[in-house]
Amino acid sequence: MSTRLKTHFMKKNIPLKLAARPIVICAQQRSGTTVLQRTMDMSPYVKNYGEVFHTKEYYPNENYPNWNKLGFFFFKERLLKKSPQLLYANHKNQALIFKRYFQFLAKQAQKEYFVVDIKYNSWHHFNGVWQNNLFRPYCLELARKNNFYIIHLIRQNVFEQYLSNIYASKLEQYHFTQQIEIDQSQKQIKINPRKCRQAMLTSQRNTQLFKNWFRNYSNYIEIFYEDMFTQKGSFSKRTLNAINKLVDKDLEIPATPCLKKIIKKPSEFISNKKQIIAVDMETATIFIAAFKNAPFEKDILKSLEK
Repeated sequence: MSTRLKTHFMKKNIPLKLAARPIVICAQQRSGTTVLQRTMDMSPYVKNYGEVFHTKEYYPNENYPNWNKLGFFFFKERLLKKSPQLLYANHKNQALIFKRYFQFLAKQAQKEYFVVDIKYNSWHHFNGVWQNNLFRPYCLELARKNNFYIIHLIRQNVFEQYLSNIYASKLEQYHFTQQIEIDQSQKQIKINPRKCRQAMLTSQRNTQLFKNWFRNYSNYIEIFYEDMFTQKGSFSKRTLNAINKLVDKDLEIPATPCLKKIIKKPSEFISNKKQIIAVDMETATIFIAAFKNAPFEKDILKSLEK
């Protein structure tokens, strides 16, 4: 970066003045982001905008019919019609678009806080024309500079994360309210070991990247999916307390999640379990045939023993 450009950003490195404080939920898909942001929307202090970086065709839906008007791409399309010079993706223009969009969301919120759900795959939308894949995304840099609250959800058992994703894809429904019954006739899924292994490794690598990028940032917490809920399915006190401590306010988030978990016993959903699990007849030891010596071998075995 040139000296001139550095000087420009030093002068401009003043946090945005927003009508509401942003809370960003960051995670890999199938890590509990949707259940958290939708339940936080039930707080009297929080407005939830969900995954604003989906394409505008993703919206509307029956729960949020106006999201298509609040999504990033719909907003950017209107902004570029008025200011086409912003199409060139240098840092100055991207920072201005970022500023305008989050000012827009804050104004619409009419509450003290608002939530946006940004998956790992969506942090690149404010990158410049020249960006190293291993460098911190510019959106993340701007979020840090503007003191956004960050909740990083981490699902340690990447095997169950993968199962949840392919099962939801098969059902063509990714979220279930507490009242919806799942069609058990569609519950069998076949695992492709190669694709499964690649997806799990990718998830772990992405998580580590984002942990590194958020290192030493004060307005940041990590919540593990495995610690989010009690055995009865409610949010744990530890989870709710961590969020309240982050924003220094009791947000009065309901303890009862608005959605329910799809897969509780993974072994019942896998049709080719024998391809995954094998037994050493000499030692009578169970091992993971398709994932021998993988970093997540113990997680897989633990999941299939449920």
